[in-house]
Amino acid sequence: MKTKKNKSFSVLFLSVILLVFSHSKSFSQEKTKNLEVATSTFNNFQVRYKFGNEKYRFRISSLFLDVNSNDKIELNEPTKSESVGLGFGIEFPEQINERISLFYGTEIKGTYFNRKNNSKNKRYGVTFSGVFGANYNINSFLYFGAELTPGLSYYQSEDTNGTDSIFRLGFRNAGASIVLGFSL
Repeated sequence: MKTKKNKSFSVLFLSVILLVFSHSKSFSQEKTKNLEVATSTFNNFQVRYKFGNEKYRFRISSLFLDVNSNDKIELNEPTKSESVGLGFGIEFPEQINERISLFYGTEIKGTYFNRKNNSKNKRYGVTFSGVFGANYNINSFLYFGAELTPGLSYYQSEDTNGTDSIFRLGFRNAGASIVLGFSL
């Protein structure tokens, strides 16, 4: 049963990747390209590439990395964890004035989380979320922003006790982030 769910997840994820890249050739006249670094907890970072025009932008969250090491002295149980993921989406910007813009859209992300302590825990997930945010242009190539990503998540966990599935709807602390962006 595990391999069937993992295959379904892989097929869905690869389909989204192929869809985005197949459409990227038809938009070879992009007017905007941006590179962003975002964080929600200052120990996980996300790098995003956006391309499109003033009506829509595709977003690729090519890497979000979270690496933690915690020595729990009271439990005598050191813990190390890492998580990586990949996300694709589209957003629609609305220019308010020359410095401020708002945007909204949607994004789908796949994640992998691995925690190692006395027992191992692996979690695979997919999240479909809305994207709402604002940017403030500092100058023509640098901007600062904030965004919220409420969404629907499905996770499958595997640990020494077996397999568990979790379905979640709503906000989470990683769903609010601050952004430093560069216009390319």
